[in-house]
Formats: sequence, C-alpha cells, structure tokens
Amino acid sequence: MRTRLLELPDWLPREAWQEFLKMRRRIRKPMTEYAKKLAIARLDRLRELGENIQAVLDRSTFNDYQGLFPVPVSQNDPVGNGDWREPSCGYITA
Repeated sequence: MRTRLLELPDWLPREAWQEFLKMRRRIRKPMTEYAKKLAIARLDRLRELGENIQAVLDRSTFNDYQGLFPVPVSQNDPVGNGDWREPSCGYITA
C-alpha cells in the first residue's frame, strides 16, 4: 500500500514548515504522516483565530517546542511577540 504525499495548503509557509519538521527530527521526535495532518489542522485553527502562522512555526522551531502554540503578545517576552525576529523587540544588534 502506497502512502500519498501530504498536500500542503497554500497558506502554509513552506520553509518554516520544513524547518519545523527538521527540528522535530533533530530532537528525535519525528512526526508521522498522521501527526503532520493534525499539526496542519492545528495551524489552520490558529490561522482562523488570526495567528501569524510564520511566527507560530518560527517560535516553535526556535524554542525546540514539539507543539504549535499561539504566540503571546506580551511586550516583556520578545521571543513570544509576533514580531520577535525584528530588532525593535528588545534584542541588541551589532
């Protein structure tokens, strides 16, 4: 029995998704095809709630999170901020 490749929705940032999967393999928690479907469904729910999917994936990848979570909007948490990658969020840049 052949497994069909998972179709990725147009709204899903490809590079961020691939990096999230790569991180999951690196921490020795690879995702099954079923888990990938569940993760995409979770991202779709977060997207419907207004979350920035790129930020959700990047935050999980950056912090080695196994799951996908809404991005906090606290100004006291630059890694949780939806724009945490921007230098204006409190990181010192050279």
